[in-house]
Amino acid sequence: MRVQSELIVLIALITSFVAAAQKAGTEWKEYVFSADNFAVTAPYAPSPHPDIAFKDATAYTVNFPNTDDGVTLRVMHEPHDCGAYLGALKSGVQAGKQPGADPSSLKDISFDGHPGVQYEWRVNQSRIIQERYYCINNHFYAFFIDHPKNRPLSAQVTRLISSLRLLANVSGQK
Repeated sequence: MRVQSELIVLIALITSFVAAAQKAGTEWKEYVFSADNFAVTAPYAPSPHPDIAFKDATAYTVNFPNTDDGVTLRVMHEPHDCGAYLGALKSGVQAGKQPGADPSSLKDISFDGHPGVQYEWRVNQSRIIQERYYCINNHFYAFFIDHPKNRPLSAQVTRLISSLRLLANVSGQK
């Protein structure tokens, strides 16, 4: 009877290791979204869907269950004046008009020479969202990164965000 229970434990351990190895070995690949003129590398294809927060945007979401992180890239289709839009975002955060936003997290950023802004806001006591807006030819690509407050962005999130690549015809936006 003891041998049988040890065998069951051994099989359970082997199954756990195989499942963990398969999850860890998820093959990342590049996914191209020509309708919105970009590509990203991810462990699975982000599924495009209409964004509920921004009516003129398409959202692409990737969740990382093993890190409790989520990334949504929103691509806004209507053109905006870059300086005015980024200025409004910054002044809203600085003036406290963005609920939960941390003015000390506000910073200017850029992507391939295109201007942007980044800040964080508190979802609740344990979670924050980092927002990164990039203005590219008067269109916005905005990352919303949801992660636990008590730790920095995971390597998977950083890898996905760093993989953003604009397609050659980015000026031909919808």
